[in-house]
Amino acid sequence: MRKKIGLVLAGGGARGIAHIGVLKALQEAGIVPDVISGSSAGAIAGAFFCAGFTPDQMLETMKSSGYIRNLRPGIGFAGLIRSKSYRGLYRKYLGEVKSFEDLQRKLYICVTNLNTGLVEYVHSGEILDVVIASSAIPVIFTPLQIGDDVYSDGGILNNFPIEPLEDEGCDVIIGVEVNPLRREENVSSMKQVLERTLVLSVRENSRERKKRADFVFEPHALSQFNVFDMRRADQIFEVGYREAKESIHNSSFLRNLAKELKGEKVAEEGELEIRNQVV
Repeated sequence: MRKKIGLVLAGGGARGIAHIGVLKALQEAGIVPDVISGSSAGAIAGAFFCAGFTPDQMLETMKSSGYIRNLRPGIGFAGLIRSKSYRGLYRKYLGEVKSFEDLQRKLYICVTNLNTGLVEYVHSGEILDVVIASSAIPVIFTPLQIGDDVYSDGGILNNFPIEPLEDEGCDVIIGVEVNPLRREENVSSMKQVLERTLVLSVRENSRERKKRADFVFEPHALSQFNVFDMRRADQIFEVGYREAKESIHNSSFLRNLAKELKGEKVAEEGELEIRNQVV
């Protein structure tokens, strides 16, 4: 029986474009996820992939959609940009996909309920507002009301939402972390402090969860980009693609998994030998 593959996509602002490159590398290797769980930028990438977009189509959509031009000032101090302003944009590109049930693959989206203070993993019902809420970075984007409660970025409480995939009983769980940590010499401006605190916070709530995945991609060259670098989409995509290709080539675990999924014979020297590796 074919193994059930789960994929965790972490949040990371513009760095999340690297998810598209990783997805392309995985597809080329024949490792296609059956279930995806994502927070913030990972929720956006997961939604488009599960809706049937190819990675190349996802990148082109991101570049041509006017994502930056749709930013509108918010009102008051809840956030600088109205999250609602993205409804029309997502509706345009997702087309007939109005609910989770319309997707081609199962998707879980992690959101933070600001009223209850709890994390929620949504996998049914209307999808657009859930995607928008999950990617509503605090202070930058306004929270979004869905039903009776107000929701914000899923990464606040869980930036590496592996739990739904564990509950799904996935045989293999692969993760993508897009927030590599390095020393920052300049953290003097408000923007720099905001970005640094966001990255440190989400990395900390992901640390123990990443250990539960079988394999985690962490493209190290993403450290040269910041979470607001939307205009460098091509370079961020290329980093994700290039480093994922290299990791797949160097990992006997992923090579054996790819062979097994294609129905090819796998060497007996330990299918599980490189599980729980972060590269």
